[in-house]
Amino acid sequence: IIGLLVVIIIDHWSILLHGILTKAAYFPGQACVVTQSSVDMIAAGFVYAMILDFIVLVLTGIRL
Repeated sequence: IIGLLVVIIIDHWSILLHGILTKAAYFPGQACVVTQSSVDMIAAGFVYAMILDFIVLVLTGIRL
């Protein structure tokens, strides 16, 4: 179980690190504006985080 959790957590961090690759530009009067982002990776990171949290919740519930 612990080995599986470690693999899932490492995969989660790799998705998060791919999702933070964004480009931004400064526009006077508007401050810093995101010009390019990976929406699919950000959404995948969110969904993966919810699944990981649910797995941890279930494992905690059955006292592993």
